[in-house]
Amino acid sequence: MLPIATKNDLGAVKIGAGLQTDDAGTLSVIDEGSAGSVLSMIVTYGSPRADNSMATWLPANIVSVYGPPGMPVLVTVTDGATFVDPDPGSADMKSLQLSARGTAQAQVQLAAGSGDRAVSVVAAPYIQPADVVGAEVLAALAVAGPVQCPAFFYPTMHDASWKFFQTFGYTRGAPSDGVTPCVVSVFVDTSLPNANDIQKLQMKVTSGDAVFDKGAQTATPAITQAAQDVGLATANIYSASPGVSTIEVSVPNDVFPDKALVYVSFVALPVNEAVMHESEDV
Repeated sequence: MLPIATKNDLGAVKIGAGLQTDDAGTLSVIDEGSAGSVLSMIVTYGSPRADNSMATWLPANIVSVYGPPGMPVLVTVTDGATFVDPDPGSADMKSLQLSARGTAQAQVQLAAGSGDRAVSVVAAPYIQPADVVGAEVLAALAVAGPVQCPAFFYPTMHDASWKFFQTFGYTRGAPSDGVTPCVVSVFVDTSLPNANDIQKLQMKVTSGDAVFDKGAQTATPAITQAAQDVGLATANIYSASPGVSTIEVSVPNDVFPDKALVYVSFVALPVNEAVMHESEDV
């Protein structure tokens, strides 16, 4: 990632952040105080919808908001979606304050009974009378307008050849920050003979840079009872670089021959967040 251009770079062209064009197509350098000050947002997609019969399972798409450090923002969702941890009295609304890095996150879920699988997420600056914010946050209000992204919820998937596996689902499009996960959920049939002998599933990265918890490219998530005759295993998968990774899910010791392939994807960070990551790695 190339550094943000500054006024000292006039006369030399740098590809990437820090450059802008006007309506006439003239290339100029953005003032250092405004570069990277607008809000932006990344929302994962593909999460299954929530199932009220499984109280311990909270599938959700992750909303990541980026902008001026310390900026208070209000995030709202539409079409029946709710936040996993909403503001009191408002299931479709959540107040956040961007961290010193200029980031904040929330989790959005959709109930199984909702008619739509696509919802809208909007984040906007929201400074209340009692808020005390710095001059930089106030100045950023001139350019930090609302941003909107869709959040898509997918049905879980099934293969007729499976015996132990029932269905599975997973999120895609997580930020490539190494800490925001794509989440895989696999449901299994615990009523089968020999099912009690299987306490974990086996997952491994067969292509790509993704890792599970603790930086490993293999994982053995435990199977927990989610409902009668239904077990559930979940795993978080991370990546510090954009791209797609393939995850193979199987049963240890080949007790059942079931296999599933998961294709998790990670997207590039907003320019100012990516620059901050690079500066920390130096």
